[in-house]
This record gives sequence, structure tokens and C-alpha cells, in this order.
Amino acid sequence: MQGIISCPECREKLELDFEVDDIRSGSWPGSESSISISLCGYDLKVRPVNTYDLQSIVRLKDLSRARDELLRRCIMNIEYQGNDISFEGLPKDVIEAVEEKLEEIDPQADVSLALSCPSCGYKWEAPFDIVSFFWTEIDSWARHILREVHALAEKYGWSESDILSLSPNRRRIYLEMT
Repeated sequence: MQGIISCPECREKLELDFEVDDIRSGSWPGSESSISISLCGYDLKVRPVNTYDLQSIVRLKDLSRARDELLRRCIMNIEYQGNDISFEGLPKDVIEAVEEKLEEIDPQADVSLALSCPSCGYKWEAPFDIVSFFWTEIDSWARHILREVHALAEKYGWSESDILSLSPNRRRIYLEMT
């Protein structure tokens, strides 16, 4: 994977080049996996966060509300001294323990890159957002294809569909001849 990031200290642009295996965790929870947590008389059953959970909070602006909504969705059962209780009845330390367990059972949920600026020596960790990374890649690819279509249409008067029906190699050869 390749990318560019700016140093937060000196604003120098850094090129990143790393393998997927460099950021991939060795373990991956199954979508049905769950764990039990017992703490201070509370017994909880929780499952990892999934994409439906994330989709449900995407429009929430309040971070605290979004966190609570994720936890409500991922906590499958709560008992206190053998009695079922609601999420609202959980003390702060139990909620924090649940958050820690969710991070443990899905280490890929929060991937960070350890970076160091060669210009100023500043060291920091930057979050790696796979969705943003791939949308940027897709956008870049689409813009590249549109530039190819524009250049070939302008040079030869071909339609977009005619140009796109050419193989990428053939388009490249025609572009080299322009």
C-alpha cells in the first residue's frame, strides 16, 4: 500500500509504502463470536462491532451518544446479581471494561501507523482508515480513466463507450502515440 501523509509538526509530505501484512492482525473474530465479561457483580455477553453497527451511528454528531449506541448494539445481555438490567444501569467502570474487551476481540477495529518524519524527527501514530484509503484510490483511478477518455476522444473523435471498450493496454498504446 502506498500513500502520502503530512507531518503534524513541520508539514513535510511523507510517502508511505507498506504491506497489508504489516497492519493486519493475526486473529480475526468471527461475525458470530461473543465473549462474557464478569465485573463487580455484572455479567455481560458482548459481540464485536460490525459494519451494520457503524452504519447506524454514521450520522450521529455527538461522540458520547455514538459510543453508547455502539455499546447498546454490541452488548447482547446484561445481568446484575442474576437479574436482567438495561444499558442505562451500567456504571462507568463496567462500560470502560466493555470498551477494552471490544478492542481486544477485534484488534483490526483501530489500526494505527507508527511514523517518524525524516525532516524534523517528530514521531507520532496516525490512524489508518481503510475506507478513506480505498475511496481515495477508487477516485484516483476513476479520474485517471476519465483523463484517458478525454485525451483519446479529443485526438481521435471516438466515443466514451468505444474508448472504454478498448483494453487498458491498447488504450495506453494509443495514448503513447498522441
